[in-house]
Amino acid sequence: MKKKKVFKYAGFCFMLLLLMVPKVSAGWEDMEVLKYYFEIDTGPRYQWPPSIAYNPIDNEFIGFWRTEGKIRDDCEEGDDYECTHNFHSIDGRRISPDGELLGDPIQLVPPDENEKNRPSLAHNIFTNEYLIATPTLASPAPYEVYISIIDNLGNIKYGPEPIYEGGKTTVLLPQVFFNTKRREYLVLYDDRNIFNSYLNNVGFFLDENAHITKGPFEIGNQVGDMYAQRLSYNWKDDTYLVAWEDFRHVAGDWTANCDIYGALLDAGGGIVTEVPIMDDAGMEDEGDQRVPVPCYNPDRNEFLVVFKDRKPSLDEEGIVGAGIVGRIINADGIPQGPVFVIIDEPRIQHWPELQYIEEEKKYFMIWNDFRNDGEPPGTRFYQSTDMDVYARWLDPSGQPVGDEILIADAVEWQMTPLMA
Repeated sequence: MKKKKVFKYAGFCFMLLLLMVPKVSAGWEDMEVLKYYFEIDTGPRYQWPPSIAYNPIDNEFIGFWRTEGKIRDDCEEGDDYECTHNFHSIDGRRISPDGELLGDPIQLVPPDENEKNRPSLAHNIFTNEYLIATPTLASPAPYEVYISIIDNLGNIKYGPEPIYEGGKTTVLLPQVFFNTKRREYLVLYDDRNIFNSYLNNVGFFLDENAHITKGPFEIGNQVGDMYAQRLSYNWKDDTYLVAWEDFRHVAGDWTANCDIYGALLDAGGGIVTEVPIMDDAGMEDEGDQRVPVPCYNPDRNEFLVVFKDRKPSLDEEGIVGAGIVGRIINADGIPQGPVFVIIDEPRIQHWPELQYIEEEKKYFMIWNDFRNDGEPPGTRFYQSTDMDVYARWLDPSGQPVGDEILIADAVEWQMTPLMA
C-alpha cells in the first residue's frame, strides 16, 4: 500500500479525523467525512500522547498533550541552555466541530525539565469547566498527579496542584470521569508504594471544586502489579467497571505474560465483585493480554471489554501474532460467554479504543494496525517502522459488521488513537 507523506517534522504531531455519524440507523456507507487529517500542533518538538474531550455546551472539542524537546530549533554550536536540555510541557487547543482551531494555543504547564505523562480530562456540563489530571515525574521524587480546573476557554481556575502527596516512585496513566448523576469527578491512576510495593489502581472522588471527598482507595489488592486501568460507567445502575492489565501470576516480572482483570464498583467506589475478564495463565494457548478498554451498552445493560491478545492461536505465518479480542460482561460483573476474536489480520493489532453509538445501536472501534509495515513475521510492535489506524463497526454482541475503515496510513507512526 502506498503511503501518503504528510509529516514534515521529525517527531510526533497531533492530528484528527472528524467523522459525522447520522442520527438514524445507517452504516459506514452513509457516514460523511467532514475533514481528513488536519493538524493541531506540528511544531519542531514532540507532541504525544493526546487526550480529548467534547464540550456539549459550546459544541466544541478540547485536546491536551505532552510536548517535549528542546525549546529552540535554531541552535548552533555552543548555544545556551534552551538548546541543550529536554523540556516538557502540557499544551492544548480548542477545536470546532468543523475542524477549525479556536482561540490561542493553551499551555497548562509551561516547559520545565520534569517529565510529564499522558494527561486526562473530563467536562462538567453544569459549570462548563474541565478537570484535567497530569502525572509529573520529578527528579528527585515525589512523582505526583497534578490536577487543574480550567474554564471553557482553557484558562486555569485552579491548580495545578498535587491530588495526593503520598505517591513515591511511579504515577502513570490517569483517567478522569465526571458523573453527571452525582456531580462529582472520579480520578483513577497507577501508583506504586501507596498501598504496597506494587503498582496499584488508585481512586479518588472529587467535588466540582477539585476537593477530595474520598480517597485514596485501591481497586484490587492482590499481589503483583496492576497497570493501564480504564473505566466505563453504567448510568442505569450507577456502577463502574474498571479493567486493567494484571500481573498477579508473575509478580515483579513485567516481561512475562499478563492477564486482564477488572472490578465492578458501586457509586461510592467500593468493590462489588472482582471480574476475571481474561485469565489463561498456565493454559495450553496462554497469551499476553494488554490495553483493556471497557464500554457500556445501555441498550443491553452490559459491558463489552476489548483488548490486545498475543498468543499461539493468533498466529502470523507460524509465529505468535496479536489481534484484538473481546468479552461481554453483565451489569452484575459476571462474564457472559467466552472471550472471542474481533480482529486478527496479518501482523499486529494493538491499542483499541471503543465507544457505543446509541443512534446506530452499534459499537465503533479504532485501533493501531501494523499490517502494512512490511516487517518480517514475529517483529514486535515497538520494532516496527510503520503504524496505521483502522476502524470497524461492531454489532451489539461485539462481532464486526461491514468493511474495515482505514483511518490513517501516513508514513511512519500514527499511534494511540482516541475518540470523543
